[in-house]
Amino acid sequence: MLETAPQHVAPGSTARKVEEVEIDPAERREIATALRITADEIDTIELHVEADFRYETELHATRSIFELFLYESMLPLGERTVHLFSALLGETVQKKSYDFLSEILQLIVEEIPRRAQAQLRTVVTKVLALCGEREHFDEIIHRLRARDPRSPEYRRLIYLVDLMGDTGAALLFERLEQESNQAKRLFVVGLFAELGEEKLPFLTRKLKSDEWYVVRNVVFILGKIRSDMAVDDLRDALDHPDVRVRREAMRALSAIGGERPKNILIGLLESPEPLTRRLAAEWLGTMADKSVLPRFVELISDRAGELMKDPDYAMGVVRAIGMLGGREEIRILKRFMPRGAVFRGSKIVELIDACKESIARLEGESTSTLQELAQASKRSHGNR
Repeated sequence: MLETAPQHVAPGSTARKVEEVEIDPAERREIATALRITADEIDTIELHVEADFRYETELHATRSIFELFLYESMLPLGERTVHLFSALLGETVQKKSYDFLSEILQLIVEEIPRRAQAQLRTVVTKVLALCGEREHFDEIIHRLRARDPRSPEYRRLIYLVDLMGDTGAALLFERLEQESNQAKRLFVVGLFAELGEEKLPFLTRKLKSDEWYVVRNVVFILGKIRSDMAVDDLRDALDHPDVRVRREAMRALSAIGGERPKNILIGLLESPEPLTRRLAAEWLGTMADKSVLPRFVELISDRAGELMKDPDYAMGVVRAIGMLGGREEIRILKRFMPRGAVFRGSKIVELIDACKESIARLEGESTSTLQELAQASKRSHGNR
């Protein structure tokens, strides 16, 4: 029976007083019937849990008491058991046993009957609030960085952050804004990407910030999450007054890919801003959608004079062709590339460099393709 802790304790341990809670005998009998065990057996379980709790083995005690919640036909457990379970989970957080805590919380969320979940909702809320305290959240993130993302430990920790909902997202975003180390910032962005679409409501609310860098950070994260659900918000970000936000929105749309982002970027090719036209063309190139290639080839083939008056846009078109084209486009780029004496540092010099880079890329890819075909042919002849 759980009443008060006895004076005898194990060496090195500190006795605790466990609050006594009266349990309705009728409720105990109902539980015993539902679990197909006797009331004496329930007493034995509680005695084991009480002993574990006193003698510094909280994790084992938590596991023991949690077994009571895993029966499909279980009736509501007594207030006493729920109270002790809450205390044990709190001890688990204080000991920074986050892996184990995540396991228990996952069982609560995914496996126990809804009736029992309702009993434990307040307990879970309190425990997650503890995890959100600076000491614990910082340690959770530190352990995430130290673990292999493929490991079970990493998956349990990221699950714990996910369970924290908007609180966890807000704490991550706060770290992103305050962290000066670029590698750590990118790690936080990666965590948001792993947490995925469930964090979109929190992130899209941040898009309303008056600070341009906050909006840019959100747009950057949306590009990493790569969800179609973010396309409309990114399209709105293209109208942001700060050019750095607009550029990041183009990058994010290209990362998401698909018809809608592609058509939005195609629309930007008509922008009055030369740099926007250039970046839209380049990001269309990175999407590896060859359906836009004829448009760019037509520009440098039939409208070269017009395009040359807009060297920023021309650079974007040339780079897009370098990413999307093949052997046929090498000849077209060589014919388009400006020749003759030019002033160093002018836009035309940059355009010439862009042409050379794209030609080199296409020639390299063509050479690789020919080598692969030759090797395949040799293998084919060798198998005959």
